[in-house]
Amino acid sequence: MSGVASATHVIHAYRIRQQSHNLSENVNSDGDHGLGLTLLNLLRTHTMSNVLCITTRFCSSDFVHLGTKYVCDTAVEVLQELVLNTDNA
Repeated sequence: MSGVASATHVIHAYRIRQQSHNLSENVNSDGDHGLGLTLLNLLRTHTMSNVLCITTRFCSSDFVHLGTKYVCDTAVEVLQELVLNTDNA
């Protein structure tokens, strides 16, 4: 877990459905040029609510730029697994 502690970018997006049925949404790209909004749009596209999606990235001297597509593809995979596990519970 020491890699997580040294993360230099913590990006999040959430969609929470309130009891009043209002939808609360927010993002934080943490300097990663709109990645939080990209994750929020991903949650919107899949009509997900009551979800907080957090991604972390850290830079080092061997930094390889993974790109937004890789982060989003990974987020979709994790969120789909979450939905499948919830449906089968």
